[in-house]
Amino acid sequence: MFVSTVDKWQAMSTVLPLNVGNPLSMEHKAGIICWDRHGKLEEFSSKELGRIISDGDQGTATTFKVIDEKGDTAWLILSDDNFEDLISTAYTVSNAISDLISSDFIIGLILKFSTLDIDFLSEKTATDKYLVFNEDPLGFYPLVYAASERQHFDELQIADFLKTSGLFMNKNRNNWYSVEKIPF
Repeated sequence: MFVSTVDKWQAMSTVLPLNVGNPLSMEHKAGIICWDRHGKLEEFSSKELGRIISDGDQGTATTFKVIDEKGDTAWLILSDDNFEDLISTAYTVSNAISDLISSDFIIGLILKFSTLDIDFLSEKTATDKYLVFNEDPLGFYPLVYAASERQHFDELQIADFLKTSGLFMNKNRNNWYSVEKIPF
């Protein structure tokens, strides 16, 4: 069995260059989707999250809100005008959640983007385009919807483009899971 020598930060930080000089325009929001049957995310955010975000060498101006889906999942939405701070904070927060709540609590990290000038997309009506980052297996994959219908061909086209950008990709399409009702 092959074990990757790439750690979580090395993989996650490969998204940073996509925000500069690329046909993708990254939004300055990140969603961390969590399994949360017992309301632990709300408690964590009220007691720990502000301190975690403001601690560190410089702290950040990242803001957050919790969206409880009244069931098995909840979202932690992070916003920051500085994309590098957003990704760094998402990394730090996801580690804190894993350490203070559970390593199985996080489902994934979702980043929204728009395409500025990618003419290979088959479905020009694709309105919702995301990058999903998972820890197991480690890597990003594209998730594209037109209305509520997933656009698999466009995902493959975007994945081919992203391979050349240096983004650390989850290459196994069997692990490209749908995420419905993304709140941003």
